[in-house]
Amino acid sequence: MPIGFPATLNRYLTGEENARYMARLFGLNPATVCAFVDEFSELGPMFKRRLSSYNASLRSRLVFALSYAIPADCYVADGALFGGDAEFRDKCVAMAKMRKQEAAFFFTTRSPRDMRLFADVGAVIQNHRLVFYPTVEDAIAAFGQDVDDSPAAIADLPPDDPNLDSLLPEF
Repeated sequence: MPIGFPATLNRYLTGEENARYMARLFGLNPATVCAFVDEFSELGPMFKRRLSSYNASLRSRLVFALSYAIPADCYVADGALFGGDAEFRDKCVAMAKMRKQEAAFFFTTRSPRDMRLFADVGAVIQNHRLVFYPTVEDAIAAFGQDVDDSPAAIADLPPDDPNLDSLLPEF
C-alpha cells in the first residue's frame, strides 16, 4: 500500500467518495473505510466536499488517512510516512508504529530521526548501488559520508517473515 500518494484520488469526487472508491478497489467494506478516514482525518464537513475544494493541508489529511485505512502486508513511502500539521503528524506516527507491528515498511528518507523511529535495517545508495547495512546507525553514518545525493533507502522487515528474507543480503 502506498503511503501519502495523492495520485490515487480523483479531485472531482468528495473525500468520502474517494474513500468508498478505494475501499471497493481493495475489496473492503466502504462504510468501515469511510468511518476510519472520517475519524482519523478529522476533516469534519469537508469530508463530504469535492477534493478540488481542499487546501494542501486537508488533502494531506485525506491522503494519509486513506493510506492507513487500508490494511496491508507491506507499506511503501517515498519520503513521507506522515503529513499535515504537527498534531496530525503525531497521529500518523502513532498509526505507522501500530501498522508496523503487523506489516513491513519500505521507505526512503533523509531523516535520521525517521530512520531511528521506523527502521530496523538500512541501505544507502552509494555510487549508483544500493548498499545494505546491518543497523540503522551504520546506514546513518554511511549516509552522512555519502557524496551521492540520493536518499537513503530504508527497509523495515518483520524478522519472522520467510517471504521477505530473500530481499536482504546476508550480513
